Amino acid sequence: MAPIGTLEKKFSPFIAAFLIFAAINIWTQYIFRADAYDNPAHNLVWWKVQGYRSLTTAPDVVLMGSSLMYRVTTCGEAHYRQEPVDPTIDHQVKCLQDTIAQLSSQPVSTFAIGLHGAMISDYYALARALFTEAKHPKVVVLGLGPRDFIDNRFPGLLSSQTAQYAKRIAREPLFEESELPKKDILQKAIQDNIPLYTHKDDFLCYEKAIERGAITYYFDEILHRSHGGMSMNQFAIQMLLGDPQELLIGQWAQHPKDQSETAWNDNSNEYKIRYLPFNAKSLNQQLGFLDRLIAHCSSIGTNVIVVNMPLLPENLRILPPGVYENYLTSVSKRCNHPNTEFWNLNNQKLFSKSDFNDTVHLNGAGSVKLERMIASRLASSNRSLASTGARVQ
Repeated sequence: MAPIGTLEKKFSPFIAAFLIFAAINIWTQYIFRADAYDNPAHNLVWWKVQGYRSLTTAPDVVLMGSSLMYRVTTCGEAHYRQEPVDPTIDHQVKCLQDTIAQLSSQPVSTFAIGLHGAMISDYYALARALFTEAKHPKVVVLGLGPRDFIDNRFPGLLSSQTAQYAKRIAREPLFEESELPKKDILQKAIQDNIPLYTHKDDFLCYEKAIERGAITYYFDEILHRSHGGMSMNQFAIQMLLGDPQELLIGQWAQHPKDQSETAWNDNSNEYKIRYLPFNAKSLNQQLGFLDRLIAHCSSIGTNVIVVNMPLLPENLRILPPGVYENYLTSVSKRCNHPNTEFWNLNNQKLFSKSDFNDTVHLNGAGSVKLERMIASRLASSNRSLASTGARVQ
């Protein structure tokens, strides 16, 4: 039998490590506090949230959507203004504002939240986190297409950058456990039961803040020199941050004559991967999140305009027969609420191939056309821009 002193020597490091781990967990759970609006990666959704957070009052109109709406509020705005538009710091939709003011003599404020690859669950999560009874827009214009419901490249509810950040801001679960894939259920269980893991992003935020502070101190001039696109020096600095999601001011600035605004390419192969095989379960799940988004906006007094975005027939032909019609019927039915409208703008009489960059994204001129259509309808619909009373259930 080993002497008592020997056992103490064997177990004391283990006990000490356990006690330190327990103490750190208690500290992180009850004492440690970090800015919930910070994020380890300053990606596009972080920039959008910072812009919305900095507003003293809520905007009248918020335009939300995936790349379908992102391209409208960058390419379209650059084409309309004839000057660069940087989505990291410029969130106004001036074409929409000016058109409404011309048609109704009613000044409105706007805010653009277009996010590449976002799904309906992402819009719902972000709306829950950002739009409150105290600070909510009068109307949300939500631009949708079939991909927002059935994208086979979507990583999962909790794996989405947008949903992860929205959950961090809200500081509460945004999805039911029954809705999560198995890998996300395990992640949620660890987060809920180990405070140290729950605050992982808080610690990463502090680490990244130190890195950004040092880089900004030494390379501030290089970082803020961009007028669209990245120089090699800026690219090297981004590599120092070690995060491909990190987005610098000016990196994605859209110019009115950029090739991405004027050229056309066939992206059908990409959408074959996104659409096929058709995932009916994903469609039904995302329709449920559309219900929840509308219900949340209704509860805080925000009207919702769901816009079925223009697409080319080449894109729709990729979908299996009947899928697009089912999507259209299902979405329009969910807009049968007092505070919700459905506008179907996918019409070949309204938009032609010359309005597009590819099979789904409008070019600059096509985007301006869409903005003016939306503005015209908003200007003629007093109910849409009238703030409704909150109906908290």
